[in-house]
Amino acid sequence: MPNTKTSSGFEPEVRIIPMSGKKEFPNKTNREIQLEYFLDELINVRNGAFLYASKGIDTTPNSLLLFQINNEIVACARLKDIEVFQIQQGSKYKGALHLQPGSIQVFKPITHGEFVKICPYVKKFNHAKYKIKTSDLSSIKKLIKENSKKYDLSLLSEQISIEKVAENIDLCELKKRINNPLNSKKTRTRKTTVPSETTHYYRNPFIKAFVIKVSSGKCQLCDEVAPFDNMNGQPYLEVHHIEWLSRNGVDEVKNVVALCPNCHRKMHILDLDIDKSVLKDKGKENYIESQK
Repeated sequence: MPNTKTSSGFEPEVRIIPMSGKKEFPNKTNREIQLEYFLDELINVRNGAFLYASKGIDTTPNSLLLFQINNEIVACARLKDIEVFQIQQGSKYKGALHLQPGSIQVFKPITHGEFVKICPYVKKFNHAKYKIKTSDLSSIKKLIKENSKKYDLSLLSEQISIEKVAENIDLCELKKRINNPLNSKKTRTRKTTVPSETTHYYRNPFIKAFVIKVSSGKCQLCDEVAPFDNMNGQPYLEVHHIEWLSRNGVDEVKNVVALCPNCHRKMHILDLDIDKSVLKDKGKENYIESQK
């Protein structure tokens, strides 16, 4: 049986819990992590169990935990207790921070610049599990409250919900959805500014599902088979816009291809013309297939 560590204290602590975006959530934005992980998986699948792979923390139940990822604090929750696993060979995780599911909250991400005004001793966001002075608790709560006002995840929530539907639609039905004027009209409204400094780009979930299906499990750049299957047993490939949306590219089939993670990263780092030429041909093939 795993060991469960609990302790009591009159004054709860405030701790920053660093997370690894590159390892745990590759190619995910902080908003996607908030919606998919904190508001869905962590509550509905894990019942508040936040698994840790390196070291846990020594703190008291009811402590306020601030989750930091990609140099922003994106969520908070109250600690219920700490569980230490009996380590088995090949096990990735060493234990779990059991959170009170009803206390899990997301908000407009708090930058280091905002946070350091309250806690100047937190010189930077890194992998340290900072212990915050309890005297700063009220100011932190106030900042979280302010950042929660008018924070709207509805657009992203709608998009991800449709993505789950699109994954289970066959190729023939996906073609109908792609060529439906109502869906086309929506995808042309590409930019939607959310209450933050960043811009969120709408991506048609039916185009994404179609391109991945039509690729038949092979990267459309290197032509290698997908490196692994996703949780649903489907070949894992990532969707890439040949002309990036941030560079005024369009969210249309001819501009979208399915890539393995390595090639996707390569395109975002090098973006070589010779590779773009190959992908443009693949994009044309995807478009022709969508019109059959």
